[in-house]
Amino acid sequence: MRGLDKGDTVTQLSSRVGRVLGETQQRANAIARNEAGQAVSTGRFLASAAAGVSGKGWLHGRNARPSHVEAQRDYARAPIALDDRFSVGSARLMFPRDPSGPADEIINCNCVMVPRRLAKKG
Repeated sequence: MRGLDKGDTVTQLSSRVGRVLGETQQRANAIARNEAGQAVSTGRFLASAAAGVSGKGWLHGRNARPSHVEAQRDYARAPIALDDRFSVGSARLMFPRDPSGPADEIINCNCVMVPRRLAKKG
Protein backbone atom coordinates (compact mmCIF):
# COMPACT_ATOMS: atom_id res chain seq x y z
CA MET A 1 0.00 0.00 0.00
CA ARG A 2 1.82 3.05 -1.28
CA GLY A 3 -0.08 5.44 0.96
CA LEU A 4 1.22 3.74 4.10
CA ASP A 5 4.73 3.71 2.64
CA LYS A 6 4.47 7.48 2.20
CA GLY A 7 3.24 7.91 5.76
CA ASP A 8 -0.35 8.79 4.90
CA THR A 9 -2.88 8.66 7.70
CA VAL A 10 -6.04 6.58 7.47
CA THR A 11 -7.94 9.85 6.93
CA GLN A 12 -5.75 10.66 3.93
CA LEU A 13 -6.13 7.12 2.60
CA SER A 14 -9.89 7.36 3.05
CA SER A 15 -10.06 10.61 1.08
CA ARG A 16 -8.11 9.02 -1.77
CA VAL A 17 -10.31 5.89 -1.74
CA GLY A 18 -13.41 8.07 -1.88
CA ARG A 19 -12.08 10.08 -4.84
CA VAL A 20 -10.72 7.13 -6.82
CA LEU A 21 -13.55 4.65 -6.23
CA GLY A 22 -16.37 7.18 -5.94
CA GLU A 23 -17.43 5.75 -2.57
CA THR A 24 -19.34 7.49 0.20
CA GLN A 25 -17.18 8.80 3.02
CA GLN A 26 -18.41 6.07 5.38
CA ARG A 27 -17.58 3.30 2.88
CA ALA A 28 -14.22 4.91 2.01
CA ASN A 29 -13.35 5.05 5.73
CA ALA A 30 -14.16 1.34 6.14
CA ILE A 31 -12.09 0.37 3.10
CA ALA A 32 -9.11 2.48 4.19
CA ARG A 33 -9.17 1.16 7.77
CA ASN A 34 -9.45 -2.45 6.65
CA GLU A 35 -6.80 -2.26 3.93
CA ALA A 36 -4.34 -0.39 6.17
CA GLY A 37 -4.98 -2.80 9.04
CA GLN A 38 -4.47 -5.77 6.77
CA ALA A 39 -1.16 -4.38 5.50
CA VAL A 40 0.05 -3.75 9.06
CA SER A 41 -1.00 -7.23 10.23
CA THR A 42 0.74 -8.88 7.28
CA GLY A 43 3.89 -6.84 7.90
CA ARG A 44 3.87 -7.67 11.61
CA PHE A 45 3.60 -11.39 10.82
CA LEU A 46 6.40 -11.29 8.22
CA ALA A 47 8.65 -9.23 10.53
CA SER A 48 8.07 -11.70 13.37
CA ALA A 49 9.07 -14.58 11.08
CA ALA A 50 12.18 -12.71 9.90
CA ALA A 51 13.16 -11.99 13.51
CA GLY A 52 12.92 -15.66 14.45
CA VAL A 53 9.88 -15.36 16.71
CA SER A 54 8.67 -18.85 17.55
CA GLY A 55 5.19 -18.25 18.95
CA LYS A 56 2.23 -15.92 18.74
CA GLY A 57 -0.87 -14.93 20.64
CA TRP A 58 -4.06 -13.02 19.81
CA LEU A 59 -5.08 -9.74 21.41
CA HIS A 60 -8.52 -8.34 20.63
CA GLY A 61 -9.28 -4.67 20.38
CA ARG A 62 -12.26 -2.67 21.55
CA ASN A 63 -15.68 -3.71 20.30
CA ALA A 64 -14.38 -7.16 19.45
CA ARG A 65 -16.57 -9.91 18.06
CA PRO A 66 -17.27 -12.76 20.47
CA SER A 67 -15.08 -15.08 18.35
CA HIS A 68 -12.16 -12.65 18.73
CA VAL A 69 -12.64 -12.42 22.50
CA GLU A 70 -12.60 -16.22 22.63
CA ALA A 71 -9.43 -16.29 20.52
CA GLN A 72 -7.69 -13.96 22.98
CA ARG A 73 -8.80 -16.13 25.89
CA ASP A 74 -7.60 -19.31 24.16
CA TYR A 75 -4.25 -17.99 22.93
CA ALA A 76 -3.36 -15.93 26.02
CA ARG A 77 -3.00 -19.13 28.02
CA ALA A 78 -1.57 -21.27 25.27
CA PRO A 79 0.25 -19.43 22.50
CA ILE A 80 0.80 -21.31 19.26
CA ALA A 81 3.74 -21.71 16.89
CA LEU A 82 4.21 -18.84 14.45
CA ASP A 83 3.49 -21.11 11.48
CA ASP A 84 0.24 -22.50 12.97
CA ARG A 85 -3.16 -20.95 12.29
CA PHE A 86 -5.45 -19.42 14.90
CA SER A 87 -8.95 -20.88 15.17
CA VAL A 88 -11.25 -17.87 15.23
CA GLY A 89 -14.93 -18.73 14.98
CA SER A 90 -15.08 -21.10 12.03
CA ALA A 91 -12.02 -19.50 10.39
CA ARG A 92 -8.36 -20.55 10.44
CA LEU A 93 -6.21 -17.39 10.32
CA MET A 94 -2.44 -16.87 10.36
CA PHE A 95 -2.98 -13.43 11.93
CA PRO A 96 -5.78 -10.89 12.46
CA ARG A 97 -7.20 -9.64 9.14
CA ASP A 98 -5.53 -12.55 7.28
CA PRO A 99 -6.58 -11.95 3.64
CA SER A 100 -7.32 -15.65 3.20
CA GLY A 101 -9.99 -15.46 5.92
CA PRO A 102 -13.72 -14.92 5.51
CA ALA A 103 -15.06 -11.38 5.39
CA ASP A 104 -17.13 -11.80 8.56
CA GLU A 105 -13.96 -12.45 10.59
CA ILE A 106 -11.54 -9.97 9.00
CA ILE A 107 -13.52 -6.86 8.06
CA ASN A 108 -13.55 -4.29 10.87
CA CYS A 109 -11.22 -6.45 12.97
CA ASN A 110 -9.04 -4.41 15.30
CA CYS A 111 -7.10 -7.29 16.85
CA VAL A 112 -3.32 -7.78 16.79
CA MET A 113 -0.98 -10.73 16.75
CA VAL A 114 1.51 -10.57 19.61
CA PRO A 115 4.87 -12.37 19.66
CA ARG A 116 4.98 -14.97 22.42
CA ARG A 117 7.41 -17.51 23.75
CA LEU A 118 6.36 -21.09 23.48
CA ALA A 119 6.59 -23.25 26.58
CA LYS A 120 9.55 -25.58 26.51
CA LYS A 121 8.59 -29.21 26.08
CA GLY A 122 9.49 -31.58 28.87
